[in-house]
Amino acid sequence: MLRIVLYWIDTHTWFIAAIVACVTIANLTPPEGLSENGMDVIAILVMSTIILITAQVPLPTVPLLIAVFQVLFGVDTPKAISQSFMSDSVFFIMGSLMLAVAIVHQKLDRRIAYMILRFTKGSVTRLSFGFIIVCAILASFIGEHTVAAIMLPVAITIVNNIDADSKKIRNISLILMFSIAYGCAAASVGTPSGGARNAVMLDYWSRLYNINISYTEWIKYAYPIVLLQIPIVAFFIKITFKPENRDISQAILKLKKSVEKEGSLGKAEWMTIFIFLFTLILWVSSSDRLGLGIPAFIGVSLYLITGLVNWENINSGVNWGVVLLYGSAISLGVAMQETGAASWMANALLGGMKAIHIGGGIPLVIVVVVITMMVANIMSHGPAVAILGPIFLELAVITDTSIIAVGFVVAMASSFTFMTIIGSPANTIVFSSNFIRPHDFFRAGWKLSLSSIVMLVIISATYWKLFE
Repeated sequence: MLRIVLYWIDTHTWFIAAIVACVTIANLTPPEGLSENGMDVIAILVMSTIILITAQVPLPTVPLLIAVFQVLFGVDTPKAISQSFMSDSVFFIMGSLMLAVAIVHQKLDRRIAYMILRFTKGSVTRLSFGFIIVCAILASFIGEHTVAAIMLPVAITIVNNIDADSKKIRNISLILMFSIAYGCAAASVGTPSGGARNAVMLDYWSRLYNINISYTEWIKYAYPIVLLQIPIVAFFIKITFKPENRDISQAILKLKKSVEKEGSLGKAEWMTIFIFLFTLILWVSSSDRLGLGIPAFIGVSLYLITGLVNWENINSGVNWGVVLLYGSAISLGVAMQETGAASWMANALLGGMKAIHIGGGIPLVIVVVVITMMVANIMSHGPAVAILGPIFLELAVITDTSIIAVGFVVAMASSFTFMTIIGSPANTIVFSSNFIRPHDFFRAGWKLSLSSIVMLVIISATYWKLFE
């Protein structure tokens, strides 16, 4: 028994350290300007960050502990904390995940592959560009993890058809893998439904500052960045991974023939497409009245009613731990604002910025972009937005900078997760193909990161000014 306990302690050192750090910080005397409850919230934030980064316990443990410690520390009542876990944004995240399951269930991935292959005509460069465009467009509406999961088998099939020994065409393999990963990651910020962290930012604007951004308003701000990122991603992939001189036309022809044998789209596939488009129309036209969660639930209900997917498929296909995680992240973000923890941390950051002569405006945007990007690459973009959002939004208030602009900067910069495996779900999914080594992410990632920072700063200083 003692050996089991010692083994558990040895394999959960960081988890234990996170709990100890949380309790220790919560019992310290708060610094000037910070309330006791604010100190408690910071303690919970430190604990959550350590656990998320070290990943020594299952992911759903984090939201459970956030709720538990908020109650134990007396941050708020159990009823208020449980209510803070649920909102339209959490409904939206839940509904989007269920919609994605229905789309994958109808196996539309081979149709997408056929569409790409008709465009490429045997060119690796055009094949890469086709993957990036399709991944970007789809990921901006249905989420990058779903698109990456759909597209990865297509890319593997193409690689296997080119050469059974993937080592002989390693650069071609890398081109296709990173076309998926980077195409998905760069575009996931294009619409509110592109990623759960987009919904988190919408919730922060609404709950903390009574600012309501519609689906179409988000697109107005964000989609130009997606369109600019597509050629940038294609360019850096091309110059980083020089393709082997191989004719891929025969491999593509084989795949085309296998897809053509399946015939045209069936009734179920057309119905799947129609229901999703109907849901998208509701998001665009009625988000101000229905919110974002209810249209998603309408779409899921239609899939269930028509029998295109059953509840067992949805229940097994949705990662409910992710829903719980984002609900807890929003709850913690609201607590940071209400207890003054976000304001205190924002003032502390501002003091450091002033020490090196950085104030609001463009310098502030650069600081927000760089910090958000670095944190997102370390702990993934969702938690990064959840943790940094309240701090940077409060910093915007203090420096008299646009809250909307800073919120969008945080959301956009969190998508620049090009350098690490855990930065985004799409990166993790393509890494599972075994074609990529960890250092391959950095080879192209640092170039994309630098160019993306420059692009976002320029857009925030020019294009977004038109909407102020």
